[in-house]
Amino acid sequence: MPLSRLIDRIYEAAFVPSVWTDVLEQLVLLTGSEGGVIFAGAPAAPPRFVASDKVAASGWAGRSAPWRLC
Repeated sequence: MPLSRLIDRIYEAAFVPSVWTDVLEQLVLLTGSEGGVIFAGAPAAPPRFVASDKVAASGWAGRSAPWRLC
């Protein structure tokens, strides 16, 4: 995916949260990383996150309470 398209997808994900998983997968490919995670939090709410497929499949989320998958 061209970098300009990836940047567009990041902006899209800000409004369509389900797009984050694909964005993370593309960033993993671009950077040669093992996986990726984005965390979000607010003072009055538990932290939430979105993870790339490899990270999600590892079971990491279940071992890392109190995180909640978005």
